[in-house]
Formats: sequence, C-alpha cells, structure tokens
Amino acid sequence: MNTHRWRKRRWLAGVVGTVLGLLPLGVTLWLALSWRDRLPGFIVSHWNAQGVPDDMTTLGVFLGVLLGIGAGCVLLFSLLAVALGQAAMTRRVCAAFAAGMGLFMGGVVLTALAPQLDSAADSSMVLSTAWMMLSLLTAVGYGFGAVWLIPGDPKLPATEPVPETASRFDLAADMDTVWVKTIEGGVGMTLGLVVGGISVMLGLLLGVVLRSWHLAVVLSGTGVLVLLLVYGLTQFTVSVDDTGLRARSKLGWPKLAVPANEVLEAEAIASTSFLDFGGYGYRTNLKGEVGIITRDGAALKVRQTGDRTVYISVDDAARGAALLNSYASRARSTT
Repeated sequence: MNTHRWRKRRWLAGVVGTVLGLLPLGVTLWLALSWRDRLPGFIVSHWNAQGVPDDMTTLGVFLGVLLGIGAGCVLLFSLLAVALGQAAMTRRVCAAFAAGMGLFMGGVVLTALAPQLDSAADSSMVLSTAWMMLSLLTAVGYGFGAVWLIPGDPKLPATEPVPETASRFDLAADMDTVWVKTIEGGVGMTLGLVVGGISVMLGLLLGVVLRSWHLAVVLSGTGVLVLLLVYGLTQFTVSVDDTGLRARSKLGWPKLAVPANEVLEAEAIASTSFLDFGGYGYRTNLKGEVGIITRDGAALKVRQTGDRTVYISVDDAARGAALLNSYASRARSTT
C-alpha cells in the first residue's frame, strides 16, 4: 500500500477544511472590527422566539464566543479528516462540515451586527430571518463546494487472496450474474420523516401562535431540508456484479463503489445498530468506517484495501457477500 499517497490525501482534506473554514471567519473578524466605531458600546447578542432582543454584551465578547465556536468546529472537523480519513467519503464529509461551519458562523455574526450599525441597541432591533436562512443555505452550498476539492481514493488492488474461509457463490469461470437489492429506508427513514414533519408543523404552529414568521420560516425550512436529506440518504439501490459492489441513492447522489479487485473479504453480519454510526443514513463513524445504515440488524460488511470498511443494511446480505467474494477472487486471477 502506498501510505505516502494516502497520508497526503488525508492532510489535503485537513488543509482544505481549515483554509475554507477559517477564511470566512477571518473576513468576518476583519469586517466586524472595521465596524466597531459604528456599533453601540453594548450590542444585542441574543433574541427571543419573537425575534426581540433579550440580552446584550460587548463586541469583543460577542466575537470571541461566536467566532471561537466557529474556529473550534473548523479545526475539529479538519483534524477528524486527517485522523479518520482513510475513506474519501469521510475526508469529504469532514472538509465539508469544516468549511460550512466557518461560513455559517461568520454569517450569523454579520447578520446580528449589520442591523446595529449607526444605531443604539434597543428592543426594536429585530433579527433578520431572511439573512439567517441565506447564511445557512450559502454554508450548505459552500460545504458541497469543498467536497469537489477533495480527491477520491487512489486505486489500490489487493495483493493477498480472498480468505479460504470466506463464503463464495458457485460461479463458473465463464459465468456472470448480478445481485441487486433495494433499500427502502427502514427505521432511519421513518425517524427522519417524523423529525422533519414535526419541524415543519411546529414551525407553522409557532408562527401562528407566537406570530413569529421568522421562527416559522427557520423551523419549516429546516424540516423541508431534513425531509429531502432523509430521502436521499436512506433510499438506495445496491448491486454486486463483476465490477464489484455499488450503491446509489435514488436521487442519483450520493453513491458508493468498491471495486472487486480491492475487496479483501465480504460477509453477512448479524447486527449493526444506530450506535455504531451515531444515526441512520449514509454515514461515517469515529473509526473512519463508512455505512449505509437504515435499520438495526443484519448487514453486508466489506473489508477493503487501504484499511477501509463498508457496512450496508440490506436484505439477503449473505448471497451478496458470497457473490462479491467470488468476483473478488476472479479479479485476482485476471490482474
């Protein structure tokens, strides 16, 4: 294994996340300090559910807390990209969160400070929900932009044979067959739909009861985003053929591929759980493993070169594992 190339890609992800995350925070700090003569001595730092100010602090404390939180998140996710980034998916997720958190926290600071320019801080200072939502959406787009800067995994064909103890499909040398299964969401989708639906309804309800349209927009908008993410991250088509293992969201993205010549061993395991990955959907965990986890229970586990491991909650995992092992063995003989 070319550990140098792998290490470079981990550090590249960490550097990209750090630079893209700290850049907007630095610009925010510079802009906020350039405004200090136009801001009141004590600025509004918190708003209640109606968008009315209910707390104040100095500019220094305000910037220190929010930008400090932002910088801490950026550095945390960048370090995770380096420490756990054996898989491209993990590196990309960490870099995206680092970049997105930096831009979002910068947007929050500017959204709070801009209305207070050349004015006295008082109870009429209403928080702009539109700008807050724009900050969130821009941060999401910025994070996705960071994903495209992170290269995928280098090709790393296995050199050792598939273990003799690994299950195999009775596959003749000149025979090809395909295993295809559909993941319909399971418990993960149900929970996501419940959370997203509650967020939408709660936002609309609070908007009417509290007459707080900005809270209604934030909660309902978040709920709609959750619903879209749930569908995209829990509905997959999984297949095994002579090229290897593939999983593709019904939205077309995200997708996952494990080439047959990089498979060390595939097996059906009795149990994966919510706790293994901290949630459901297309995820990574604190071991740097990648999973499409939509339920607790049986799953397909694939060990891949480069110290990578993939888990997929799918029916008939034993047959899929056996076929993948057979194609992996065939790939050894043709390279």
